[in-house]
Amino acid sequence: MSSGIRIRRLFSAFLSPLMMIPVLVSCGDGASQPSAAMTEAETAAVSAAEETETAAAEIRPDLPDETYGGREFVLFNTFYGESKYVDSEIYPAELDGEALNDALYERCRSVEEQYDVKITDTHGSLSQAKKAISAGDDAFGVTFATLTDIMSCVTAGYAVDLMTMPYIDLEAPWWDQNAKDKLSFCGKLYYSFSDLIFLQLDNCRAFYFNKKMIDDFGLENPYDIVRDYRWTIDKMTEMGLKVVEDIDGDGRMGQGDRYGVMSWGVTGLYEALLTGGDAEIVKQGDDGIPYFYCYTERFADVYTKILDTMGQNDIFYIGDITKFMQDEVLFNCNSLNNTVNQRTMDTDFGILPVPMYEESQQKYQNVSPNAHAMFVPVSAQDRDFTGIMLEALSYESSKTVYPAYYDIMLKGKSARDNESEEMLDLIKSSVSYVIKITGTKFSDSLYTQMGKNNYDIGSFVEKNREKNETALADVIAEFG
Repeated sequence: MSSGIRIRRLFSAFLSPLMMIPVLVSCGDGASQPSAAMTEAETAAVSAAEETETAAAEIRPDLPDETYGGREFVLFNTFYGESKYVDSEIYPAELDGEALNDALYERCRSVEEQYDVKITDTHGSLSQAKKAISAGDDAFGVTFATLTDIMSCVTAGYAVDLMTMPYIDLEAPWWDQNAKDKLSFCGKLYYSFSDLIFLQLDNCRAFYFNKKMIDDFGLENPYDIVRDYRWTIDKMTEMGLKVVEDIDGDGRMGQGDRYGVMSWGVTGLYEALLTGGDAEIVKQGDDGIPYFYCYTERFADVYTKILDTMGQNDIFYIGDITKFMQDEVLFNCNSLNNTVNQRTMDTDFGILPVPMYEESQQKYQNVSPNAHAMFVPVSAQDRDFTGIMLEALSYESSKTVYPAYYDIMLKGKSARDNESEEMLDLIKSSVSYVIKITGTKFSDSLYTQMGKNNYDIGSFVEKNREKNETALADVIAEFG
């Protein structure tokens, strides 16, 4: 049995008992309450889950037992200092007692000690990384670029196909399976995410809801709606419209009024809703070849639904999170790293995935639009060494870094109830990516049309069709 198959089976065994544990029972239309005692079946399920979790923790990568005499492995960190991430270091300088910092430090130290290597976290810009790769400089084993910029590295021939990398098992649970499915093309994967970094979750879009307003307006428990796969754009609209009010009485919706949905900008919300509705501009075909989904009738339907909801119902407010924190907006679409900015909010809030277009989807998708993905430069000469280091670091991260980030930074300090923790688990498993294989100029212009409330999407996309499909065909021809 291959190590990949063994890992998948053990990981599935770990998840299955957890999925069988009954969810908390809702009491009325407000917050849910836990039952007074667990049933015998529930207790047995928890015990089984604990046993399989122990088994899952024993899964290890299939790596050689080697040491390297102090050899250096360099990670070229191009996201250092980015404010959109909870933490932008790979290897902190020292322990400082903060859980995430110390987990990052100990992760690297553990790999250093096991393989007798020196791990270096070098900070620099993407342009510096490109210059070094172009010159054939074997200066680092991995680097990073945003999903907007990374295809330029691929088309320039700077990135190694990760599917060809020795010792990397892309089907292992410490590699992002959604990224493998969404970002690969023509049977190749030039960039991805693993537990080595958590940037994709930081950048992921989610919906926050105001618990006080749920109670004040007698609205249905959002957690139950999500669990029942009834969390759709229509359901969000139905609930949001119940709170909309011209508070200041001036006959128009403005700064002083109450809204159903908000976001910091139109593009962020519309991209999230398109992805949540399984209507990305570019999608992967069953054959692994990307194609422009925006020319389909269903894309037009989802697009129109979003405009109908946000453009004609006085439901949508554009601004910072202050209005949400002041109990003047029911739902707030934002990235997960912004959870920390709401810690001072007096009112309790909950976290939800992005709504679906329709219930028949039965799948939530939460876009992470522009996180820094990792890629191995073609200038890295020793692929065996690079593969071993990436696999070892990713595995160690799954044991220490990700639990510190996820349980402490998100769950322990930010989420205000156990059910938000459940939603975060759901969101983590459904992070989605839009492959920007021909760049972002067309997609940005499409979002601009949405912001202008332009319903004639058919004419707009057709006008760009020949140029778009030619650009896509060129990339496929080069890499297919």
